[in-house]
Amino acid sequence: MPVSRYLQGGYGRKLATRIITVDPATRRIEGTLKDGAMVQIRATEVGAVFRWPAEGEVWTIRRDDGYWILDSRIEIPEDGLGDVSTLNPGDTKITGNTLVAGSLSIEGDLVVGPDKTLITATSVFTNEAARDSAIGSPTEGMIVYLTAPTVPAATGATNAVPTGIQTIYNGTVWVCVTSLGAFSNTSANSSSASYVTTLSSDSTAVSVSLVTGTTARIDMTATVVNGTANPSRLSVQLNAVGATDANGVLVSVPASTYVGLGRSYIITGLTAGTNKFTLAYKCGGGLNNWITRNLIVTGVA
Repeated sequence: MPVSRYLQGGYGRKLATRIITVDPATRRIEGTLKDGAMVQIRATEVGAVFRWPAEGEVWTIRRDDGYWILDSRIEIPEDGLGDVSTLNPGDTKITGNTLVAGSLSIEGDLVVGPDKTLITATSVFTNEAARDSAIGSPTEGMIVYLTAPTVPAATGATNAVPTGIQTIYNGTVWVCVTSLGAFSNTSANSSSASYVTTLSSDSTAVSVSLVTGTTARIDMTATVVNGTANPSRLSVQLNAVGATDANGVLVSVPASTYVGLGRSYIITGLTAGTNKFTLAYKCGGGLNNWITRNLIVTGVA
């Protein structure tokens, strides 16, 4: 059947065509009709949301003032873009490969995952692997909640690692902004004049591991007693790097007196990624008996 058969006047006539070529620069598209006839298609109408067709897809075209105009995509199984019948009422689906904001500032950083479903600003995934698989190219400021993360961890007599955590992408890594904590009320002692992370009668270190950016907040407290009047220090060891006085707190302990000490501060200069923070203790003389020890760490995105 000749192409002229389809070139009837009037408006509103629609046909299905399989897309053969697409040239966005000239806004020209070629397609084939059911009988194999080739048609030239124009993309003249660009709404608030527009998608170029891909080669091999089936779209409807309509006759308008003598020209074939691109209309809308027809869902077919072989295009691999899924079936809208699998969605729930109120769901939104985007079938394009890339979402381009143009001059519009999209609040919430919408992202299209490899399964072509829409990932909203605050999405929920099981763990880090599921999140990273769905969001291959995250943008700064994106927020994702993980219901069963695998990275956060803590050691101590009591651990405060939530079953779910909030993560924010800071442009480099997904920072855990949920506070994680560890606590021990095991009475243990040390006379070491250099920092140690375990005590004589408590071999379990008080530690927290999580993903941070280059900055994190540390909150630490403890109670200590010494038989003689001597200074005591509480600090934090970062990964395998020894603790320092700069990251610690000093208290002068009167003889045989229970003294509480603590510090909250922002630590900088971290290597973005998984970091482990461990309480460390130093004795200025005599024998320190540490009664309670607490550590809370929060990533700063």
